[in-house]
Amino acid sequence: MMRAFWDIVKDILVHNEAIIEDYGECMEALVTREVAQTLEIPEFSHLCRSQTSDSDDTVQLSYDSELFGRLARLFKGSGQFSQMTINPRPLRYEKIIATLPEKITFSNAVFKLNDTEEKTVSYMLLFFRYTAISDEKKDGIISLLVNETNLSIAVLDRNSEDKYSGSDILRELVTRQSIEQLNTIDKMDTSLAIQAAHKAVKAVIMAELKGFISSLNRRLNRNIERVVDYYETMLSETEQRAIKKGIAGDDKTADKIKAIKTELKWKTQDLITNFALNIRTELLSATRILSPTSVFKITIQRRKSVREFLITYNQILRRIDSLPCEHCFFPEKPYFVCDDKLHIICRNCYIECKKCERHYCSACYPDGCPKCGSELKGSG
Repeated sequence: MMRAFWDIVKDILVHNEAIIEDYGECMEALVTREVAQTLEIPEFSHLCRSQTSDSDDTVQLSYDSELFGRLARLFKGSGQFSQMTINPRPLRYEKIIATLPEKITFSNAVFKLNDTEEKTVSYMLLFFRYTAISDEKKDGIISLLVNETNLSIAVLDRNSEDKYSGSDILRELVTRQSIEQLNTIDKMDTSLAIQAAHKAVKAVIMAELKGFISSLNRRLNRNIERVVDYYETMLSETEQRAIKKGIAGDDKTADKIKAIKTELKWKTQDLITNFALNIRTELLSATRILSPTSVFKITIQRRKSVREFLITYNQILRRIDSLPCEHCFFPEKPYFVCDDKLHIICRNCYIECKKCERHYCSACYPDGCPKCGSELKGSG
């Protein structure tokens, strides 16, 4: 249930040792000297929701007020990383195992289930903010759930399979918190999870900005066409005047034509620079969520090579975690298994070389085809 803005602000102030007297539309707050300095308000303040008040020293408190923006200062450095353990939900193992063949599919490999066991699996719920700046500005928040056991990543609130946002999930998990301390955790190094998340969030941002980038390119091309038409007209007029005067080939005319072409080049480059897209990302917060759950050990077989892999049941999203793409971590089905190291990769990362027409793994060979040495466009 969503809480009123006014009540949340009161909780924030009380949490920071303030004494509050609420009168409905206004409140009186006695805050500490440190809080008063941080929020730039008197230690005894009269706060009101409306813009008008009988008192001259009333401080307005609304979503668009300066004080609302200053409240963030009270949380500086707090809440960026936290950890919780949740109680697991009861599972029907037979039903989950029966769904494995439809959840785990490879286009060029097979798998078999070897064993099932209970383990504590660690997830990282990450919130990223991105800002895309060109001739216009666009920003947004992206939340990812990263499985630290196998690096499977779920993009929350942007997939019909996962209906809830990251904040929705946090609210629900608070009711399932456990006081039990779990020591034996099955997870990879945290840096690997963060690296995978950064790769995935870049792909998510580009997918989210697809329409924005298309509009950007249309406006850039339209402006370049206008500039080119203008300078081509200048060139044509200069050449026609020179012909009429009989000086078409002299040095003065050649210098004018050269200057126009140089200015066209500069103007075009200026437009490209102005329309260039600069994307900045910032990791806002991370919450590690520990959950006892079922882990399924499978063996992946590609030709005569085999590899063991762990599949987990996600107690947060209440489904089996998707397979990761071990290169982009933002996979598009179908999945493939590479020949060299048996990486699991999606169709976008199982690349067919345009020169020799052989497929290769982007995780093994990020720079291009290992057979013919053809470089991948845009690599590096």
